[in-house]
Amino acid sequence: MRLRVSFSSRGNLKYGGTVRTRVAGPKAFDHLSLFVRDLTRMRGFYEDVLGFPLATADPRQARFDAGGSSVVLLADPPFGDPDYRDFVNQLKGNMRGMGAAVHFAVEDVDAYFAELRGKGVVPIEPEKNRRLEEPITRPDGRREFAIEDPEGYWLYFAERGP
Repeated sequence: MRLRVSFSSRGNLKYGGTVRTRVAGPKAFDHLSLFVRDLTRMRGFYEDVLGFPLATADPRQARFDAGGSSVVLLADPPFGDPDYRDFVNQLKGNMRGMGAAVHFAVEDVDAYFAELRGKGVVPIEPEKNRRLEEPITRPDGRREFAIEDPEGYWLYFAERGP
């Protein structure tokens, strides 16, 4: 038996001819968790270099405000703990950030670009494996640049075009 599923104009699920109101589902983006080898170093980078406001911290995590959502840095699980064996083996294989990019909105991309360069950060365009002298303009008008954080995650900063 095959079930036909579609959505009404109001976003309600329709199964066959029956309309069912959505009860649960994503309402907003809450936070991004990044596992890190050196929490102290990464906390300093996100707080002092990138300028994210620190919301909470303890020896295992640091949570930063990201304009209505959060970036959470989590210390890698303890090596040798059997509960985390497979997870730690993946992290040891340097799979951090593979296939993912994190994008943040900024008010003035040129000013933020200059600020980060002044702190020694190297702006890049990862897709073309090149350093940038200024933010790039995408076909949709978005102006952006990326950086690689100390543990290899690609972070993009963009300002929307007209």
